[in-house]
Amino acid sequence: KFDSRNYFDPLKAELRRNQFGYAVGGPLWKNHIFWFTDYQGTREVVGAGTGQLQLPTDAQRHGIFGTDAFLDAKGTPLAVKGPYWAQVLTNRLGYPVSSDGELYAFARDGGPCTTTAQCVFPGGVIPTAAFAKPAIAILPYIPLPNLDKVNGLYADASQRNRVRDDKAGQRIDLINQKTGNWSFYYHYDDSTVLSALNTTVSNPVSGFASVTPSRAQQFVMNNTKTFGPTAVNQLRVSFFRTATVTNKPASSFAKLSDLGFVTGAATLGINASGPTGFPETVPPVYFNTFSVGVPTLTTFQPNNTWHFSEGLSKVVGLHTLKIGGEFRYLQINERNTCAPNGDFTFDGSETGTDFADFLIGAPVGFNQCSQQFLDSRTRYGGAYVEDTYKVRPNVTLNLGLRWEVSMPWYDTQGKIETIVPGLQSTQFPTAPPSWVVPGDPGIPSTLAPTRYNNFAPRVGIAYSPSFSDGVLGKVFGGHGKSSIRAAYGVYYTSIEDLNLFYEVGDAPFGLYWQAPNPTMFDEPYRNRSDGSPQGQRFPFTFPTPGSPANKTLNYGVYLPISYSPGYDIHNRLPYAEHYDFSIERELTKSTVLTLAYVGTQGHRLISQYDANPGDPALCLRLNQMGARRLDQMSATPACDRNGENADYVLPDGTLVHGTRDHLGDNYSQQYQSLIFSQNNSFTANIANSNYNAAQVTLERKAANLTFLAAYTFAKAIDNSSGFGQWVNFSNPRLTRSLSSFDVTHNFVFSYNWAIPFDRAFASLPKRLTQGWNLTGITRFTGGLPVGLRQSGDYSLTGSSNTDVPDVVGPVHIQDPRKPGPNGPNTFFLPDAFDSGPLGGFGNANRQFFHGPGINNFDVGLIKRTAITESTGFELRVEFFNIFNHAQFYNPNGNFSSDQFGVVTSARDPRIGQISAKFYF
Repeated sequence: KFDSRNYFDPLKAELRRNQFGYAVGGPLWKNHIFWFTDYQGTREVVGAGTGQLQLPTDAQRHGIFGTDAFLDAKGTPLAVKGPYWAQVLTNRLGYPVSSDGELYAFARDGGPCTTTAQCVFPGGVIPTAAFAKPAIAILPYIPLPNLDKVNGLYADASQRNRVRDDKAGQRIDLINQKTGNWSFYYHYDDSTVLSALNTTVSNPVSGFASVTPSRAQQFVMNNTKTFGPTAVNQLRVSFFRTATVTNKPASSFAKLSDLGFVTGAATLGINASGPTGFPETVPPVYFNTFSVGVPTLTTFQPNNTWHFSEGLSKVVGLHTLKIGGEFRYLQINERNTCAPNGDFTFDGSETGTDFADFLIGAPVGFNQCSQQFLDSRTRYGGAYVEDTYKVRPNVTLNLGLRWEVSMPWYDTQGKIETIVPGLQSTQFPTAPPSWVVPGDPGIPSTLAPTRYNNFAPRVGIAYSPSFSDGVLGKVFGGHGKSSIRAAYGVYYTSIEDLNLFYEVGDAPFGLYWQAPNPTMFDEPYRNRSDGSPQGQRFPFTFPTPGSPANKTLNYGVYLPISYSPGYDIHNRLPYAEHYDFSIERELTKSTVLTLAYVGTQGHRLISQYDANPGDPALCLRLNQMGARRLDQMSATPACDRNGENADYVLPDGTLVHGTRDHLGDNYSQQYQSLIFSQNNSFTANIANSNYNAAQVTLERKAANLTFLAAYTFAKAIDNSSGFGQWVNFSNPRLTRSLSSFDVTHNFVFSYNWAIPFDRAFASLPKRLTQGWNLTGITRFTGGLPVGLRQSGDYSLTGSSNTDVPDVVGPVHIQDPRKPGPNGPNTFFLPDAFDSGPLGGFGNANRQFFHGPGINNFDVGLIKRTAITESTGFELRVEFFNIFNHAQFYNPNGNFSSDQFGVVTSARDPRIGQISAKFYF
C-alpha cells in the first residue's frame, strides 16, 4: 500500500516482504560459558519489471517493415548474400531470387522497387511464406507492445520474483584465563530464488523464469590469549562452504523439433548437449533491443574455503609491535550446462533490421557448448610486521610491511589452456600452434608462475598540532582540537577465479562452438551463404587428461576455436598505490570537520584484449585487388563487415583464408579449417587506473541530533573498469577514459533526531511521548558515465567491445521526463555521433559524459517503548525514495541500436515498510 509504480511500469509491481526471527543469548555457566542463537527467515515476492523495451510492432510481426528497414547504418541498400541463401528464398517465395547483387527492397540501381522482378521484398514487405519455421514457432513467445503500439514500446511488471531464505547461527564463548578466551560459531543459510525474468541477458522479455537454490555454511573458531598487560595473541580458523545451482530453467519447456528446428546427431540441426534429463527449452535469442529464451548458462558450483590466521600484538615502551600471517586454500568446482539447445543472435547484418533477419531465419551468430567441468584451486599466504611508534605525545608514526604469495588458479587435472604465439603443444601434438595446456614446454599448472617478490610497504603519520595562539591557534583550535594525518601504502590483490571460469570447457577439455560464418536458423551447422555443412559437433566425447590417446586426438572437431581466452603466462599480481592526506578539526565539543585528499593508482590490472583480430588493412586491400568471397559469389565489396572468417580468392586464383593473422597462418591444411575464429582473447596485466578525490565531512554527535554530511569531488580514469571490458588490442590508450564507476559529485547527508515530544506534550504519559526518532539518508549525486559502443563490426576486426562511433558534434543532454525530438525518455541526442569509416575503431572516447544523477530521500520514524526495566518494544516505519523521484539508469549507449540515447529503466520507486521488534 505504501509503494509506488516504477516510472517505466504500466502498473505498480507487487512487493511483499516478510522477515521474522529471533536472537537469544545468555550464560550456560556463569562467567565461564555463554551461548547465543539466532534465526532469520525471509519470504519475499517482488514484481519483476522488464523496464521499457522496444519490440516488433504488429505490422512487423506480419512482415511489414517499409523499405528503410533494409538499409545499413550508412543508408546503403543491402543485398542477398550467397547462392544457397538465394535458392532458399526462391523455394519459399515461389519466385526467383539471385545472389548477383539483388537487393532486398530496392531496385539494383538503388531506386524504388515495386515488383518481385526488381527486388526480393517489394515495398519492404516480407511475405509470410518467407518466414523460417523456428521464427514462426518462437514468435508467440515475443510479447506484443503494450505502451506504444506504433513504436513498439513494451513494459511488464506483472511477473513475480520469489525468495525463500532461512538463516540460523549458533555461538559459544568460553572464558579461560589459562588458555585464553575461545569463541565457536556456526552459520547455516538455505535459500531458493525464483527469477521471473532471464536476468543473465540484457533487456529480457517476460516468460522465461529460472530457479537458483543455494546453501551456505560457515564455521569459525577464535582464540584470544593475553600474555601479561602488554601482549595479546589472536588465532582464527574458519571453514566456509557454498553450494549453488544458478539459473536452472523453470519454464518455457518445448521440444526443439516442435519449434521448427532440425534435430538429431545425424543432422546439421541441433542435437541437445545438456546432461541426461536436462529439459529442451526455447533457446536464447538475442536482438538489438530485447532478448527471449531461457538463460544460456546453468551452473552447479560447490565451493570450499579454509582460512587460518595468527597475529601477535606487543607493547614495548613507545612502540606497539604487530606480527602475524594468514593462509587460505580455496576450491571452486564447476559443473556447467552451457547453451545445451544453442543460442542465436540477430543484429540486422543480413537485411538491415534484426527482426527482419529473425523472420527469414538469418542469424549472425550461433553458439552451442558441451558440458563444462572445472576443479580450480588456489593458495594464498601472507605475513606482516607493523610498528606504531609514538614519537612524541602528539606525533605517531606507523610503519608496516606485508609479504604476499598468491598462486594463480589451476585445475586439479590441468583442464585449462592458454595462447602462446608459435608454441606447439606436446601434450596434444595435433593441436594447432599457439594453443597450449599445462605440461607443455614452459607452461606450469598455474599457466603463469607463482611470484614470491610481492612486498607491500606502508607508512602513516598522525600529528596533533598544539598551537594555542596566533593565526595557527585559531586555525587548529589549540591542544587536542585538530589532527593531521598522511599515509601511503602498496596493496596487492589476488587474481579472481573468473579468469578460469572463462576458460572452462574450451578445447580440448570441452567444446564451445561458435559458428565461424552466418548459419541457417533451422540448421545452424549449415553455412547460410553457400550451403556447405559445418559438421555436427555433438554429442561430444571428452578426452582423458594424460591419456596416450591425446597424442593422436582429432583436433578438427574443435576448429575453429572461438570465445576461448588464454591466461597470459607472464601475468603478475595486480597492485595499487594508495595515498591520502587529511585534516580533522573539532569545531565544538560535538561537531568535527574533516578535509581530505585521497588518491589511488592501479597497476597491472587484469583485463582482456583480442589475441587474433581481423586485419582491416588486409580486408580493404582484398577489395582493391579484386578478390571474391567464395561463399557469396559476386558480392561487392567482397570483404565487408563480419568477413574476418570468410575465404577469398584473388584474380590469379590465390586463396586467402580470412583476415585474422596476428597469430600467424590461421588455416590448418590438415583439417581444412580456420584455426581461430572470433573473440579469442588474452587475459593479461594490461589495464591501469587512477582515482583522485577531495572529501569534506561534517559530523555532529549529540544527545538530541546526530548527523553526518559528506561531499566528494572525484575523478576516476582507466582503460578497463573490469574483467569484461576489453582493451583495444592495437593500443590500450585508445580505451582510456572515465571509469565506469566515476562519479564527479557525491553528497550524502544522514541524520538521527530525537524528537522532543516529551517537552512539547509534558502532560501526556512519557511512554507515549518519549522514544521517538526521525532518521534518514539524503543523497544528491551525479550520474555514472555512459558507455559508448558500436556493434556491426565497422572496424573490420571482429573484435569485441572495441568499436565506438565517431563524435561529429557536441552532445546535447535532454530531460528524459519530457518529450524530446528523438522521442520519449531521450537523455541525449544521437546527432552528435556517426558510424565512421569502415576499417576504423571510431574516435569517440568510450566513456566521456555522464548519465542521469540521483536525487533520493530515505526517511524512517522509530518509536521505542520501555515495557519494564529489562524489556521493550520498537516500532519502525521506513520509506525509501519517499518523494518517488524517478531515478533513471543510464541510457542505451550502442550507436547501432534504435534506442541509442534513450533511457529504458529506472531504479526503485517509493517503497515503504513497517517492522517491529521485542527485546528483553
